[in-house]
Formats: sequence, structure tokens, C-alpha cells
Amino acid sequence: KAQNIESIGEEKPLTITGGLSLNQIFYTVDGIDSRRDPYSYYASGNINFNLYGWSVPLSFAYSNQQGSFQQPFNQYGIHPSYKWVTAHLGYSAMNFSPYTLGGHLFLGAGVDATPGKFKISAMYGRLQRAVEPDSLNETNNPAFKRMGYGIKAGYADGNDQLHLILFRAKDDPNSIAYIPDSLDVAPEENLVLSLIGSKEIFERVIVRGEYAISGITTDTRAPSVSLEENKVFANVGDLFKPRLSSSYYNAINTGINYQASSFTIGLGYERIDPGYRTLGAYYFNNDLVNYTINAATALFRGKVNVTANVGLQQDNLDGDKVSTMERTVGSLNLGYSASEKLNFNA
Repeated sequence: KAQNIESIGEEKPLTITGGLSLNQIFYTVDGIDSRRDPYSYYASGNINFNLYGWSVPLSFAYSNQQGSFQQPFNQYGIHPSYKWVTAHLGYSAMNFSPYTLGGHLFLGAGVDATPGKFKISAMYGRLQRAVEPDSLNETNNPAFKRMGYGIKAGYADGNDQLHLILFRAKDDPNSIAYIPDSLDVAPEENLVLSLIGSKEIFERVIVRGEYAISGITTDTRAPSVSLEENKVFANVGDLFKPRLSSSYYNAINTGINYQASSFTIGLGYERIDPGYRTLGAYYFNNDLVNYTINAATALFRGKVNVTANVGLQQDNLDGDKVSTMERTVGSLNLGYSASEKLNFNA
């Protein structure tokens, strides 16, 4: 929620909201070793004090693994909005796409603007603080200071959309005095370019897709090289300097859906190169290709929502592994809205 400065003096001076959630997970396998506990639970809650649009959120989380209490003054962010512009100041997380900037926390500034049918999002800030190595603390993971910036700009008119994304992040090699070679920690650099679009080709038939390319350097101290095989990263100027430790990856996600009045059905295809990653996301899978069928519908006047997908997954796209894993993947999600304040999901 953002702080809307237009409403100061017009709304209630103080409002209090909150929520409570309890999740339980039962797990069992057959034919392979168990990979987690057979039963686990996770409880979380939050309460938010809102003073003229200024939010002070408190939250807690507890499970049979660990517990925590969070207060906002270690990492605090404000999100003032005015008409079609929203700013993000302090600690924030923005999501451009899963293959570029995907929810990574940063300390800095960002903006979302929607002038008419155009959409512009931009950010600049610190993605990772510098951490000096500590030989007396084995849990201390040294890290270089990492700064990043990105922009997502495009046009959206209903189901007809087109967006361009640029995201760049780079470590400061001088932010740490010394790191032993045995720790295998080096300053990195990353540039990601992406094109996202969707188009209603026929009535109720929508084609969507994203194509992303990521160039990542695992050690910016390595010598620079001329780049001939990858024309894109050879012509980006100072945005990315190809080096001996640089690699280049692709990711594509596309699909076609038919949206009826009471249901949606579609086909999906996703391919992520082995080793694909971006410094704008904490973790995601790579070296896989997915072929899926998906469907969704709403029942009982929208109170019950059902979504499902099933498909095939395969890894070892480059053929470098000793074996290839082929999986049947699928999921079923049922949601029931009992009231405005009570929802069930399975």
C-alpha cells in the first residue's frame, strides 16, 4: 500500500489493520529418500498502524523450524503516490519479470508510472551490502557491495501489450579490503535484456511471451575480450564489458490461452538455458524445458476458484550431464472465499 499525499487531512488520522495465517504441509514420497520432514507448519501475522497514510507494519513468523519477530525500523520503506505516479523510497522490492528483476530487495529509489496506456518502472539502489570476511565466524559469508539499476517501459491496451526491460548490476571490487582465494568469492557483473508481449489474435485467444538474454561475468577482474559470437552484448557500450569469465544465457516463456466467460484453457512452453541466472533474483531453476497444459475456472458465483496444469519437464538441455531427467509435472489449486475476511486454499 502506498502513502497517497492527496488524502492528507481527508481520511481518518489512524487506522489499524492486520491478518493471521496458518499453513500446514504434509509430505510423503515413495521409491526415493525423504527430502523433508513429514509434517511442518508455519504461522505468520501482521499488524499495520496507518497514520495519515504513513504505514508502520509489524509482523511475526513462527514454525517448527524457527521463529522470528520483525519491526520496521531496520529496513523501512515508504511508497508515496500522486495520481498515476508511485515512488518507492528506502528498502523496496520491485518485480519486472522472473528472468530480470524478480522481487530482489534493494536500498534506494524506484518509481512506477502509468501515464495513460504507457507503463514505466525504474529503480536504482544497493542490492547487496559489503561484508568483510571473518575467520572467527564460519557463518559469515563475505560479499562485495552490489549496486544495480533497471527500467521497464512499455505500452498496454487490454490484452495487447509490449514491454522492454533493461537490468544491470555490478559489484564494487574495492568495497572489501581483502578476500582469501580459498573462499572463492569474486566481484560479478550482470546485464539482462528482455522483451515481453501479449496479443489478442482472435476474439478470446491471447498469445503471450517473454524472451530474455542474460550476460553475467563471474569475475570482473578477468581480462576483457572481443566478442563476436554474441552480437547483442558486443554492442552495448559501457553497459557490459565482455571478459574471459563472461557467459551468456537465454530464457523463453510463451503460451496461448483461450479465455471464455467462465473458464480459461491454454498451452505453455518454457525453456531456460543451463546456468541462466540474474543478479536481480535470489533463486530460480534453470536447465529445463517445460511443456504444459493449463486450465482455470470459477464456480458457485465466483466463490470457488480452480486452477490446474499438467505437463512434461526435461533437463540436460546441452547434453553435458551423465543422465537426463524427465518428469511429469502438475498442480491443482482450489480456493474458497467463505467471506470477505475468510478464505481457504488447498
